[in-house]
Amino acid sequence: MSIDAERQVKDFICEHCGAASQRVTGFIHRDGDALAVYFASCYHHGGHEVWIDVVFSPTWADEVDDRETFGCRVGPIDGPNDIGSSLVRAGIAFPDSKNFGHKLTRDEACHTRCLRTSGPSSTTYSRATNWFVITSTAGARY
Repeated sequence: MSIDAERQVKDFICEHCGAASQRVTGFIHRDGDALAVYFASCYHHGGHEVWIDVVFSPTWADEVDDRETFGCRVGPIDGPNDIGSSLVRAGIAFPDSKNFGHKLTRDEACHTRCLRTSGPSSTTYSRATNWFVITSTAGARY
């Protein structure tokens, strides 16, 4: 897997707390093909946290309704130096649109076969989010 070097970083103001925040957007590739697009929203809510939405599509065709979005929060958990990752409702920072397709709830994501079996999105979501946080510019800063 690789993250496209042509990612975008956009500064914005958090509508909940008014703090300056950043959003990194780009593509995740596997074997040279676009596997997913990610939106990593980096916040400073009592510590650094990143809310990652990853959109998967088998076709990326505009006329096909086959997109599915997983959401994940990475940030502080119990303990002053501990960081954790958990599935969350996908795309809560974005309006509904065909670009995000079906935004999975946490429960849907926990039970989707994409996280349990082989296939184009199989556990790729968790590998992609972990890999993103470890290797990306935003992950390195947050």
